[in-house]
Amino acid sequence: MRGSWGSEATGGQADGAVAVMGGLGDAVERSASALASPALLQERELGEVLGALDRVAARTHALLVAVAREGLGRGLHQEAGFSDVDWVRLVCPGLASRTAVEIALVARAAQQRVHAPLADAVQDGSVPVHRAAQVLRALMRIRPALGEAEYADATDLLTTAAGRAEFDEKDLARITSKLVATCLSEKEQIARAQAKHELREVHESSLATGRCAGSW
Repeated sequence: MRGSWGSEATGGQADGAVAVMGGLGDAVERSASALASPALLQERELGEVLGALDRVAARTHALLVAVAREGLGRGLHQEAGFSDVDWVRLVCPGLASRTAVEIALVARAAQQRVHAPLADAVQDGSVPVHRAAQVLRALMRIRPALGEAEYADATDLLTTAAGRAEFDEKDLARITSKLVATCLSEKEQIARAQAKHELREVHESSLATGRCAGSW
């Protein structure tokens, strides 16, 4: 009974997804027909329509991340013999190359728990895909320099910054650049201190060896 119920539930979900996709396709076609002659729109309407289409595009990209995240999690790209980026390009041939790369980047990062809040923010629409990709590129640079807890803190910080509407693209770029510079600078300082310490040990060891040899 349980197996039968599970099959029926899965089938019902699949039927629901098909119905949603069919309804979405119909809605898009109706919208395209209604906007086939934009010359008939008033100036105010043109702005409103552009704004509405922009929101639809942003929401579509968020949904693409959600579905790609699930697909990568199930290993569909590996089954098809593709990298994550190439798989997204394959199943979404209409996407611009940069957009496909960014969607794949976010979907791939979401497979790690530390990045889940950022991917969730993309899916709920609070962080645009391109801003999330910008954050992830910065995180990739600083990850080798940080411990797990520090990296998680940096991820949370940049996720919050990416979701704040008052921060434009330049602001977010300054924040990520500052964080990268600070983290890499600290790593270099630690590396230099470690090198000096090791050099001192070698020097002291050499002196000790020389004393012993001379004494012997």
